[in-house]
Amino acid sequence: EEAQQNIGQFVSARMIQYLQTGNSLLSVNLPHCHLDYEPGSHRLMHIHHNVPGILRAINDILADQGINIERQVLDTRGNLGYAIYDINRPCDAELMRQLRAVAHTIRVRAAGVSSQ
Repeated sequence: EEAQQNIGQFVSARMIQYLQTGNSLLSVNLPHCHLDYEPGSHRLMHIHHNVPGILRAINDILADQGINIERQVLDTRGNLGYAIYDINRPCDAELMRQLRAVAHTIRVRAAGVSSQ
């Protein structure tokens, strides 16, 4: 019973961490990505098919909007890729629309860790 409770607490903590920061360490569904959160940055996560050119497409969109990438991490597992970005401004609806339109995108979201 205590072991089940510990497992439940562990899994719950991992889910909360994923929702707040995008970190996916020990995930069974996503590649394992971890990026320490730095105050003052804004977090963006991109799940995609693991094909050439995805990061370039994302980076081009960010650059075209004058957004600076402060930190990023990428990991892949088979045909799935997962990237976490810390950028210098909040994600607005237009940025999210453009990122969702990138070919081979599965999901894009901004984490609930914006500064202030």
